[in-house]
Amino acid sequence: MTAQLAFAFQKVLPVDDDETDLFINKRIIELAHFAAQVVCHNLGKDALAYLFSLPTAKHPEIIFLDLNMPILNGFGVLKSLEHLAESFPVRSKIYMLTSSLSPIDRTQAQQHKCISQYLIKPISEEILYEITQTHPPLKP
Repeated sequence: MTAQLAFAFQKVLPVDDDETDLFINKRIIELAHFAAQVVCHNLGKDALAYLFSLPTAKHPEIIFLDLNMPILNGFGVLKSLEHLAESFPVRSKIYMLTSSLSPIDRTQAQQHKCISQYLIKPISEEILYEITQTHPPLKP
């Protein structure tokens, strides 16, 4: 008989154009048993398309969103989500996960109400633990 692993969340969505960062983040999330399912996207526009393809109840509970990406950067993704919030609510907690140490980027991110926290790469088990303490899993 196999034991069921306990995961903090059902689904997480890391969005990052850097394949190495995406791989590392996914692996840390898996090793920490942070989420049962990790769905990765390397473009902001693809992540939006993915979210819009799902009913709200199936949205990932957590989104880790990179700031600097081609075509549609993290701020562009946030603007799209906020613009469509009334007709298409996103229930996910969004964490800006970036390498940018710029105070301007941090201030701009904090102006978006949908951002839960501005985090500096790389992700760590400590960060994941803090998230489980501050944002308990959503109920379906």
